[in-house]
Amino acid sequence: MNSIQCSVSFFTHQVLLIRTEYATANTLLGEPRKLICQCCGMPIDDDSILGRDKDGTLNEEYCKWCYADGTYTYSNMDELIDVCVKNMVNENFTEEQARSYLKEMLPKLDYWKRYDELSDNGQFEEFKKQLIEEILIVALHFFARDGYEAVSVSQIAGELDMTKGALYRHYKSKRDIFDCIVQRMEQQMELSCILVPICAC
Repeated sequence: MNSIQCSVSFFTHQVLLIRTEYATANTLLGEPRKLICQCCGMPIDDDSILGRDKDGTLNEEYCKWCYADGTYTYSNMDELIDVCVKNMVNENFTEEQARSYLKEMLPKLDYWKRYDELSDNGQFEEFKKQLIEEILIVALHFFARDGYEAVSVSQIAGELDMTKGALYRHYKSKRDIFDCIVQRMEQQMELSCILVPICAC
């Protein structure tokens, strides 16, 4: 074996050692590492769909829909499956097949393996409910003051010191927020109609 062959062999051996030691395979060591979200299993093909830590740093473990601003979106696997199935069903893949696939695949991902360690005993769910209420209250204030057309999602998010992307995790659009407010008002009116006769008695 000549000196060039020895050098190549040594380099290859070192690369394999590094890959084994650090469980990595980035472009510096050969083919690019194929990332998948460790919560939902979606392939991550470019940085634009990576999740971000609280300081804005990209997090290669999760997509932006499962992890944003340092917060995990899902604490319930069934809820995640319901969301994913809607995007997976097509003429070649039935809802039943999608659910079966996800129920088998998700428990193998790092997030669900470490869920007890990563979860917060329901604190996030409570925070999420409170945040949803705050979004509606702030939006109602702006809609009443400025009119629906004049209000932007960025304006609502800014008032709550959150990014527009984080707000979109809870509501799909400004119209979605408005519809939720109207629905709440209708529910309160129905409740009032029920309670008034009872109180009158």
